[in-house]
Amino acid sequence: VTFCLAGSIVYLIRVQFAETYDPTLDTFKRVYLFPPALVLAVLFHPSLNAFMPADICWTFALYLESITVLPQLVLFQKAAEVEDFTVHFLAGQALSKLLSFLFWVSSFTELNDDSSHLKSYVGYWVIIMQLLQLVIMGDFIYQYIRCLSKGVS
Repeated sequence: VTFCLAGSIVYLIRVQFAETYDPTLDTFKRVYLFPPALVLAVLFHPSLNAFMPADICWTFALYLESITVLPQLVLFQKAAEVEDFTVHFLAGQALSKLLSFLFWVSSFTELNDDSSHLKSYVGYWVIIMQLLQLVIMGDFIYQYIRCLSKGVS
């Protein structure tokens, strides 16, 4: 189901609503986000189910999720105006990241593996990644709250 939904979103973006995309504003080099996230995932991953490839994939997704909002925030800074629904969606994402952070703060020690020196800090690294998400979203949330308080949607 998830694959079908993701595929339909890509179709809508690339085909049906292609004219709404402005490549002159979208200059962030997203490809540079992948290698550091993969290297960190290989080095710092929990042992969730004793299957290392799945653990690395989960961690890679976590690390990518921490920084994937960067291209959109850069695009927002370059654009003169942003659609209301896009801004509210991003605010929803920020709330989701806050709730995720609260979850991991309460359970991060379960990810630590004391049998390995490097893996004994994985839970802390997950907290750092969650905190990074909040810091990246911080400026956006500040501007969002400021606009809401002024009555601008």
